[in-house]
Amino acid sequence: MGVEKQDCRCTNGEKMRKGRAVAYVMGAVLPLLISSMGIPVVAQPISEAFGVNDAAGNPGTLVNVPVDITNVSGGTILCVIFDINYDSSVISLSAVQRGELTGTWDSPEVNTFLWGARVLLVYDGAVDHAIANGSNGSVALLNFSAGWSPGSSSVMNVSTIQLAGGAPEYLVGTAPERNGVFHVDAGAPEVSDQSTDPEAIQADGVQGARMNVTVVDDTADEVEVIVNVTQLGGSTAKKLEKISDTLYSTTTTAAPGTSPGLYFLTISATDALGNTNNTEVFRLTIEAPPAGSLTGAITRTCNGTGIAGATVNLTQTGSLVDSVMTQANGTYAFSQITPGGYYVNASKLRFWKNSTAVTVMIDETATVNMVLWMKGDLNNNCLQADAGDLAMMKAASVGQLTPDWRYDLNQNGISADAGDLAMMKAASVGELELL
Repeated sequence: MGVEKQDCRCTNGEKMRKGRAVAYVMGAVLPLLISSMGIPVVAQPISEAFGVNDAAGNPGTLVNVPVDITNVSGGTILCVIFDINYDSSVISLSAVQRGELTGTWDSPEVNTFLWGARVLLVYDGAVDHAIANGSNGSVALLNFSAGWSPGSSSVMNVSTIQLAGGAPEYLVGTAPERNGVFHVDAGAPEVSDQSTDPEAIQADGVQGARMNVTVVDDTADEVEVIVNVTQLGGSTAKKLEKISDTLYSTTTTAAPGTSPGLYFLTISATDALGNTNNTEVFRLTIEAPPAGSLTGAITRTCNGTGIAGATVNLTQTGSLVDSVMTQANGTYAFSQITPGGYYVNASKLRFWKNSTAVTVMIDETATVNMVLWMKGDLNNNCLQADAGDLAMMKAASVGQLTPDWRYDLNQNGISADAGDLAMMKAASVGELELL
């Protein structure tokens, strides 16, 4: 019986698959065999990544670009050599410094070429200064000088990476390169399409306007954009929030009391390199809010007649808003008052002051009537420091009457003391005016 002859030839694809399988098995089994024979296993130092990140600089400035190594493994590192390729018409390598992982090593050696430079770093002879397994950080700082062509760019490509291990073999490993781009900044960010919605608001501290602006920068994704709203009672540097890739936005109100008119609010856009554009403004019109009014009369307590020439002050949070004098019949009026809470304060010589709170509403007239007590008229008969007033002061001074605040003529916080009695006596005989 004949035996069919089998074809032992393999296709190229099959050979590759078999080759990979054999390599895998050998890679897994061979170290175990070597270890069982007592032969030391020597590994090559490697890392997960080695290289630079993107960088930027203003024309003519020096920029430090770290060369980083990530997650060292396979053994400590005693020497590092690498090439850095860049466009010398855009940037130039001024110097190379030690990195955070090589701070005690010998000074870096650098050799420049038309295509870039080769950098060498070697340890200082102290083994404990080697770069250890698991290390992360910079091995060198590349001092690049940015050229004078704003907007130009250069690659920063790392290659020929050599990571030398220690005794006994001093094997050389490598790492995947991480490359970057150096950009020479074109200048301050571009600011455009600024708008306010609505274009006019009332000075009431409530109604707001949305301010939007487009800001574009050639080197930075993030730009700080602020607006000066001090004219409206706000901050010198109100920060705008980034809404999309180039759109920034914020809102503002106008504090009560802000004068009506058109305001120009300066926009400042600053990139990561400190370049600022403050040539553009938001335009916002401020209108007076709907106003209210306030009227009233200041009268005597003794007979209810009006007091002419009394001063009436309108204040808000301790600040004077307006001031008027009462008419002959004691009446007064304030007009065009911004709605809100106020105090009305009335005063005149020879009378005790009086004050009360009031709320002014939109398109409404508030009425505040107040009475003033005459100083020294304790019996309230419209006569100052007469015999009855002196008798009442004396009685209070010896505890026969309970005095109130009107008995404190010298305003020392003690009613009907010796000083108050003396003042009442002097006033009753015309030696003193109770003002």
